[in-house]
Amino acid sequence: MSGQLVVGARAQLDSPEGEKGTIRYVGPVVGGKLPVYVGIHFDLKRPRGHDGSVKGNRYFQCPNGYGAYVHPKRVLVGIPLTAALDIRYGGVADPDEKRIQAYYKRQKAKNESEDVTETVATGEKVGVDFKLVGEAEISQRLKQYSKLKQIGLESMRISISGDTNLLKELSHVKSLSLDNNLLSDWKQVASVVNSFELEELHLSNNALSALTAKQEKEFFSEAKSLKYLRVLVLHNIPGILEILRVLGEGGGLEVLEEIHLGRNKIESISKSVLTPKAFPMLRLVNLEFNGIANFTQIQPLSLLPKLETLLLGHNMLQSIPSLKSGFPSLTTLYMQDNIIGKEGLDTALDTISHLDECKGLTNIRLQRNRPLETLFSGESNLRLFLIARIPKLSVLGLSNIRKKERENAERYYIQWSRKRNLDTKVPISEIPYYSLYTSRHGAIPDAKKGPETTKLSKNLLHLNFSCDEKTKKV
Repeated sequence: MSGQLVVGARAQLDSPEGEKGTIRYVGPVVGGKLPVYVGIHFDLKRPRGHDGSVKGNRYFQCPNGYGAYVHPKRVLVGIPLTAALDIRYGGVADPDEKRIQAYYKRQKAKNESEDVTETVATGEKVGVDFKLVGEAEISQRLKQYSKLKQIGLESMRISISGDTNLLKELSHVKSLSLDNNLLSDWKQVASVVNSFELEELHLSNNALSALTAKQEKEFFSEAKSLKYLRVLVLHNIPGILEILRVLGEGGGLEVLEEIHLGRNKIESISKSVLTPKAFPMLRLVNLEFNGIANFTQIQPLSLLPKLETLLLGHNMLQSIPSLKSGFPSLTTLYMQDNIIGKEGLDTALDTISHLDECKGLTNIRLQRNRPLETLFSGESNLRLFLIARIPKLSVLGLSNIRKKERENAERYYIQWSRKRNLDTKVPISEIPYYSLYTSRHGAIPDAKKGPETTKLSKNLLHLNFSCDEKTKKV
């Protein structure tokens, strides 16, 4: 079987970075030295990229900066999953490894351009060949893989499943990672998933196309294909929310417990995505490194009955609304590297109060919310305040809260409350937990305050004297 340079196929370059893209053109280019070039729409913008046109001649269309024409020898096409399995676990040599190493040598020898207009012309057919094996060899391979429970095939250029009969013999495998490969549609994914009884599946950094309801029924028709899946990792997948909606409506993910959706440019989640009916057992949702600026835009997650852990780090959240009416099972909330506190101290205090209202919340992360740290004059003061203001916390910023630290936090909070009272005239009795902590620790002297003094002017004795003009006596 061989992978070929065909329009629409996913491919990557033989450079150290392994830049990925989709083949949009294979053929001659006006002014080029080669009989055949490969026009690629790359996933990431390139320093010398274009929009698919050369010298006024257009061969394909893409955003400016994302296109390039490269030498066929520079292009690595997809390989079957079974071949990747042999390379990663069976000691079989990668047929393209020599090409990758050759690139390193060329780069070291000279500063060669990645565009193929400077390379030598060749009419050689480009492909990746894998020979078929007999029953004896298959049997030997199965013995080799019989103890595997987890398979990691990241960055192996996988584009198709390969020998499905062999894959079905590997049904004992429970975890499969296909991150950063050349998978481009869900039919390819289904051909792999349907061969296993997976509990964990990683598909991050694959440019998977959209999935329709009809395709979902066709691709995942086998009852066992998704029914065991408990962990699904889908970082950096274009159009992921619509894909999830279709997968959810199609059923089969009822036992899913964790879903990871980082780096997907998500700004909001509608009521039709991650619904309680489709995902009744979901206990962890990872939305880190997205574009969420308003917590209300993900409020539908509050309806998930089993949701325990919500990861929202590295977004653009400025505040958190009241959590009283939802999130019945939430215990862990990560919000590090946001901008909470940007709207000022009063809004920041409201956010912290709302966290305190969430009954089961015992574990939070708020590190590197720079505006919030500034409001409390540093990270250490903020930590003390959070421990005292949300007394049910047992873990803060990945570290357990110890008894001594909690006592110090309560003393700090007493001082903070007094200052708050003086600065804003908020009645001291209305500051939460102040009375409780003073009953425990007594009146804590204000920090950096010296001994009490009385102004001299209030204690002067005024005396009146008369003077005899003659004697000048007093």
